[in-house]
Formats: sequence, structure tokens, C-alpha cells
Amino acid sequence: MEELTALRMINPDNETVNALLDRGLPEYSDMDVFKKTLKYDLTNIASLLKYRKIKLILLNYPGAWVNETLKEIVEDKKIPFIDNQLIFEQKRLSDNNGYKREDYFAEDGHCNANGYKIIAETINKALSCELNAGAQQR
Repeated sequence: MEELTALRMINPDNETVNALLDRGLPEYSDMDVFKKTLKYDLTNIASLLKYRKIKLILLNYPGAWVNETLKEIVEDKKIPFIDNQLIFEQKRLSDNNGYKREDYFAEDGHCNANGYKIIAETINKALSCELNAGAQQR
């Protein structure tokens, strides 16, 4: 709450900060406030990194509740994005009936070693593409 009060002093018109201070910190069921906060934070992070000429690549996690919000942000701000939700969906479809969720995910819903391998390979490909694009621009 102290940090929010300090933020309000810097920017008294910030709707998200004002809502959080007026209503208190939200319960996990208040997804609208979390989505607005995420959007506000990532938008400001993206702006700061762009100003400092630092590349940003965002990625999502298969099945995460914030995936749609992330997609909105990256489309709006033109941020490179790795859509792991889509990659795992394509894997499921391409494996036809051979795809088993337990081959890629632990019981708690997080990826297992096979799932994280797919994510790491995808990140590696994206970084390689960014590096190659940067080298070609020189």
C-alpha cells in the first residue's frame, strides 16, 4: 500500500493505482483489476525498454489465465511474442491421437521436462531469428 501511495503522488490520475487504493488490494477473484494492472505494468515496461533501445520478447505459458491479456498487449504495442499456448495446441493436433497431456505436463499443471524442452527450443528459435534480423540490419 505504501508503494501505491507513492505512485499516486507521482501520477494522481492513474486509474489502476487509484482503484487499488480506494478498494484495497484485490482478491484473486477480481481478475479485471489484475488484468488492468498487468496491462499497465507491461505497457510501461515496454515503453521504458524501447526508450533505452532494449529488445523485449514476451511469452505466455500454456493454459495460463493471462494469455488473452498478454495477446492484447503485444498486439497493441507491437511486441514480439512467443505463443506457447498455440505451440502446444499445434503439437496436440499434429500428434493426432498420440498426444498425451502427461507427456508434457506435471499433475500440478506446470510443464515437465518435455514441456519445458519445447518452450526452451521455441525461445531459442525466436532469439536466433532476432539475432539474425539484427545482424542483417547492420
